Amino acid sequence: MSTTNEGRKNHRRLMNKSKRAKDKAKKKYLHSILGEIREFQRMEHYNLMYKKTKKLGWKGNHGIHNIGIEDS
Repeated sequence: MSTTNEGRKNHRRLMNKSKRAKDKAKKKYLHSILGEIREFQRMEHYNLMYKKTKKLGWKGNHGIHNIGIEDS
């Protein structure tokens, strides 16, 4: 049973490490995009600023979908 606990701890450690790396990369990416958006705003290129902002948004239809259940 100790090997199972050790395996769980090791798996959790690796998943946390992976999540931290992913979050760090995402933060760095968003920070660079924000810099570009601010630069567009400073130069009064509002159309480019809005395009870049829109590009960060949802792609496709990612809302809540109501799927009805029908009786047979």
